[in-house]
Amino acid sequence: MLSVSIIILNWNGWKDTIECLESLYRINYPNYEVILVDNASSDDSVEMLEKWAKGREKLFLLKNDKNYGFTGGNNIAIKQILQEGRSEYILLLNNDTVVSEDFLKELVKVAESRKNIGIVGPKIYNYDGNKRQKIIQSAGSAINLYTGNITMYGNNQIDRGQFDDIRAVGYISGACLLIKCEAVQKIGLLNDNLFAYFEDVDWCLKAKEKKYDVVYAPASVIWHKLGKSSSKIPERLMYYRVRNRFLLEKRFASQFQYIFFLGFYFLVMCPLWIVRCLLVRKPPKLLKHFLLGLKDGLKF
Repeated sequence: MLSVSIIILNWNGWKDTIECLESLYRINYPNYEVILVDNASSDDSVEMLEKWAKGREKLFLLKNDKNYGFTGGNNIAIKQILQEGRSEYILLLNNDTVVSEDFLKELVKVAESRKNIGIVGPKIYNYDGNKRQKIIQSAGSAINLYTGNITMYGNNQIDRGQFDDIRAVGYISGACLLIKCEAVQKIGLLNDNLFAYFEDVDWCLKAKEKKYDVVYAPASVIWHKLGKSSSKIPERLMYYRVRNRFLLEKRFASQFQYIFFLGFYFLVMCPLWIVRCLLVRKPPKLLKHFLLGLKDGLKF
């Protein structure tokens, strides 16, 4: 059975992380390890996670000296896995998720079904605490390079089986992304310049450039507390959300697509974001980070 290294990044969220770990330790896929990376939490995360991890098999805790973001925090573990040749697969899993018993078995099954499949992702439900409601958060995703807009297939739809086919998609959410180590060797690590936001899109588009398929596996199911991490630092993440959209467009869009994107963004999206910034708490601070993201996105 193929080995999988599961990376979970924690930053001031030990309660969610422990709930995620508890679900992981009930899965029916035996050949896995968990690398828990703490991104320099300022709360009592390290103490609580060390206490929970004591005596647990297949669990390793890495403690970073500062917050390296989603990309840098995961890359530290990815480098270690590749250097030591520990696994055939790497799974990025958000700490604010809960997984089903056979989610990993189903992901690996689809990944192994064709040689050219490089990245696989599950059906993601909105987390509701009891896993009774089946409201889809994402059944795979796509990006429109003409507008820069993201589409999460099935978002907020009740699951009636309408997304139960295995299929290629634009990209897989970094909330739960299985990638072959062989593919990582060819496309490289997560883009550290991004820090957070759009790193999953960037990775998937790079995989496609190397002729790998990016595939949605509906029999694999997880639940995700969408926005739990971003709510902690909304101003900083506003900056990355804006800036990284431009960096992604510059990297992957054709010249015509990029020109169209600029027109659409400044005529449609920019006014909408400014109004949104002004309607929330502390609007000057949020608006400042929006404008900084816009400036750096155009500059870099």
